[in-house]
Amino acid sequence: MEKKEFVAQQHEDAILKTSMQFFAEEILPYFGIGGQVASFAPTELVHLEIKKQYQDFNFVMDDGSWKHFEFQSTNEGLDGLKRFRVYEALTSYQHKVEVKTYVLYSGNIRNPMTEFTEGFNTYRVYPIIMKDKNADEVIGKIQEKNY
Repeated sequence: MEKKEFVAQQHEDAILKTSMQFFAEEILPYFGIGGQVASFAPTELVHLEIKKQYQDFNFVMDDGSWKHFEFQSTNEGLDGLKRFRVYEALTSYQHKVEVKTYVLYSGNIRNPMTEFTEGFNTYRVYPIIMKDKNADEVIGKIQEKNY
């Protein structure tokens, strides 16, 4: 991007931000957005934290996408789903890949929360309930391959 384009974009951004401040009551109905503006919220979100995010397992697929697996023996509900969403978003952003999350639920977990909606977005994981699986069948197939 040329310097002139960058400067023009900065000016356009500043003009739009100023317009939002002065014409908030008019601009939302103009865009077909309902609700009454009560005040302005901060727009600069400074959050400096060094934190390692530990995913349980990732496969890189032949089409370039990733399959992300999490192993859960306790049902974390919404908190767990929000953590998995962070994993997906960061992985997708940093590695420029499509990510799908599968959660293997063990123990007595039968009906875990698998999706939630926030704003316009619905986040969901694909649940795999281990209690519904037959481990003997899998072990038998592995033993057959080894003979």
